[in-house]
Amino acid sequence: MGLIRRLTRRLAPLAVCAALLAACAERGPSTAPACAAPAGSWLDPATGRMLGDDAVLGRAANARVVLLGDVHDDVRHHRWHEQMLEAIHERRRPLVIAIETLPRRAQPALDAWVAGSLSEAQFLDDVRWSETWGYDPALYLPVFRFARDHRIPMLAMNVDRSLVAKVARSGWEAVPAGRREGVGEPAMPTEPYRRSLEAVFAEHAGSGAAADVADVRVERFTQAQITWDRAMAEAIAAAVAARPGATVVGIAGRGHVEHGWGIGHQLADLGAARPVALLAVEADEACAAAPDLADALFVLPKKAAAAR
Repeated sequence: MGLIRRLTRRLAPLAVCAALLAACAERGPSTAPACAAPAGSWLDPATGRMLGDDAVLGRAANARVVLLGDVHDDVRHHRWHEQMLEAIHERRRPLVIAIETLPRRAQPALDAWVAGSLSEAQFLDDVRWSETWGYDPALYLPVFRFARDHRIPMLAMNVDRSLVAKVARSGWEAVPAGRREGVGEPAMPTEPYRRSLEAVFAEHAGSGAAADVADVRVERFTQAQITWDRAMAEAIAAAVAARPGATVVGIAGRGHVEHGWGIGHQLADLGAARPVALLAVEADEACAAAPDLADALFVLPKKAAAAR
């Protein structure tokens, strides 16, 4: 059964700094006119044409890096991740699954999980899930189980929130090199990305500060976001170098993936392979998407109506 059929069938029944960064990382689609893109289809935003399942999955399975963007609290995105991983795995491509949800310090527990030596409860406790990530683990566990069942290596590609918060509060240069968790200096953001981050900041932070103070806050907010992007890009690049022949699938909030501005831009600065970026979106957004939003867009089934 193809990915589109399986996914549609399975889904049918179905502090200010921290808040700003979370909003940026997984910001949702803007309102757009409706169109006829059917649920379960793929669309090429560069041409507006529908794509076949095999064309997208074949490209993904032959790529060195695939980035899957998500909205963290939407179960449809997590089911889509699972189905994408399954489809690439079925094509006999060695996989590494890199996840935003855990910081680098959680790697030993993640390795133990994949090896089958931890229960789910032990794993969630060892990685301090509730304080490290906080979203309902039930959304994420299907991907973790898939990796364990197939002994697919997983990579904790994030850093502690405290590092990102320090950069947002004081700036990159104010954080001593020994406290950057090994993260190198990020590449400067593209101008479109910078403008996008400024808009996110303005929307959520409100007004009231003097212009010079506001400018400093925006700059530090931007530095925090690209630090986050850089950390994940470095982890992916290291996995690519360590496992020739494997496809590294990075799963992160869509704000880190869309337009190639976040992780993709930092990967380019590192000299790594250009990723194949895929997003799952509502039909309205798919039809009105910018040409460079992603390499392909999967049209999500409608959300199931809430039970009364």
